[in-house]
Amino acid sequence: MFADDNFQGEYITAVGTNDCLDGRSFNDRASSLRVRPAGTMTLYQDCYYGGYARALPAIGGYTTNRLLALGIDNNDISSLRVNSGYEVVLYDEDDYQGTSITISGSNDCLVTSDWNDRVSSVQVRTVGAPSAALPRKSEVDVYPNPVVDKLHLSAAAALTGGQYRILNGWGKAVASGRLTHDIVDVEALPTGMYTLVLVAKDGQTVARRFDKIAVLNVERKRLPDEQPFLLRTTSASLVNGRLHAQ
Repeated sequence: MFADDNFQGEYITAVGTNDCLDGRSFNDRASSLRVRPAGTMTLYQDCYYGGYARALPAIGGYTTNRLLALGIDNNDISSLRVNSGYEVVLYDEDDYQGTSITISGSNDCLVTSDWNDRVSSVQVRTVGAPSAALPRKSEVDVYPNPVVDKLHLSAAAALTGGQYRILNGWGKAVASGRLTHDIVDVEALPTGMYTLVLVAKDGQTVARRFDKIAVLNVERKRLPDEQPFLLRTTSASLVNGRLHAQ
């Protein structure tokens, strides 16, 4: 409820039934109000909960197309209210890619966190729940191992957009980068044992060891030309029980 028309001025939020607004110093003061459905959170077009408001009804992921279907334009959100027990992960690219930020509670102006008009996809989850996009650690594997140049990742689609770093046998980082596809280039590494640390976008980590081996360069030597093999045939006859060559 807002004290002024057009959702302006001082406001209060009420959940459930209130038999007397005098206890909240809002008796006979309401001039405009918004009613939002019960759900997980509400996204607002403008700061301080202005502009259009759209509720996200359920836990799960909301791609750009799904947000558009709910009436939420791409890169058009400036504030949000997150209901108790939920948290939201905002992404600046479609399909839960790019830079992300996790918000628990409400934020009346995303300008302060440099997220104004940047939201392209959203994941809603209960507080403390792991990201739905991250697979179980047992499902993450690297191959081939040993490897010569290109190290492939299983479950790469779930890890895309996260970070990786490679540690040598002494625990020193020797390579790092962003996971943009299912291959990590290790060709430049010296031979030896390494640990690949994968960091998902919500901060969870998975570590896998691999063995970097050298390329085997085998030069094939040309053998001297062989002389043609001649097969001689002879005729034979049997004379008085003995074989005679002719």
